[in-house]
Amino acid sequence: MSQLKQEITLLGGIGQMSTTLLGTGLFMVPAIAASIAGEQILWAWCALLITICPIAITFASLGKRYPNAGGASFFVRQAFGSRLEKAIALLFISVIPVGVPAAIAIAGGFAQQFLPSFLSHPVTSQLFVVALLMMVNFSGSKSSSRLQTFIAIGIILLVASFVTSSDINSSDFLPSTTSAIEIAPITQAIAVMFWCFVGIEAFAHMGEEFKRPERDYPIAILVGCLLAGAVYYVFSVVVLEHHAFGTQALNTASVPFIAEQLYGAQAKC
Repeated sequence: MSQLKQEITLLGGIGQMSTTLLGTGLFMVPAIAASIAGEQILWAWCALLITICPIAITFASLGKRYPNAGGASFFVRQAFGSRLEKAIALLFISVIPVGVPAAIAIAGGFAQQFLPSFLSHPVTSQLFVVALLMMVNFSGSKSSSRLQTFIAIGIILLVASFVTSSDINSSDFLPSTTSAIEIAPITQAIAVMFWCFVGIEAFAHMGEEFKRPERDYPIAILVGCLLAGAVYYVFSVVVLEHHAFGTQALNTASVPFIAEQLYGAQAKC
């Protein structure tokens, strides 16, 4: 079997890890979770980030010791044998028909905003997204990691611009202590927010493509998780500040709603 090209740098790995976790979740999950837990969503993020740390450390340690394109399924084979390895591989494959179409539909909706009118049909815009995905895939892991690094930087700058343009002070970043903490809504919000981090196990497949997997892979997965978690937390503060949650329309379009509130209707495009 041919060896995969070891092209991913530390910075590229951090970019890939953070964009893997942010994905389309940033555009919906904070608003949906805020609809469930209200201001207590910040307590939910704190609890979730503490819970995610052992998972991230586990995958970082496994990826450092067993850098293999098989990822999680390869780890399972080392521990439990080939039968369970095949089961895990099938489980990963089964996610594709469910998750990918939803992500393409969301991305196609955003693509409609800048495509020419004769290409702005939903199906056409979704095909455009698929074509972009194929181009990125065929460009190789090095080009992909660079692109995802730029995307991660763009997302961070977008959230930072929301913060600096909003009437937010340092106290707004602290979880609310004005009312009693209610466990039920917090746990319900965490159940939704947890899916933001379903991507750590997928990133395990990239270990073999790092230039220095023993050093860079663990750092990339840990820093990427913390960076993504910080972006989700900060954006949740922005969502709360602008009350960009509570209805299905707001939950699915919180980013355009906030952009319009801060920069006018032209910023939605």
